Amino acid sequence: ALPSMTNLTTLILQNNELGPEGARALAGALPSMTNLTKLELHGNHIRAEAGRAVAETLLSMPSLTKLDLGFNYLGAEGGRAL
Repeated sequence: ALPSMTNLTTLILQNNELGPEGARALAGALPSMTNLTKLELHGNHIRAEAGRAVAETLLSMPSLTKLDLGFNYLGAEGGRAL
């Protein structure tokens, strides 16, 4: 459903316990959401590997101006990827 929401500008999924698998699935949907300006993934137990997947999609999201990944477990590796 998310990939078809191309006009969505704000996506707030705070504290939903997405975990690494959910974050990777979301990363797969994000490139089609070219109008997204705000993405909040605060407190979702996202780890370094899934953080890298999210980071890789950011290059295809030119409209994104706010990204919140606070209170996840990205570590240094995930931080470097971002």
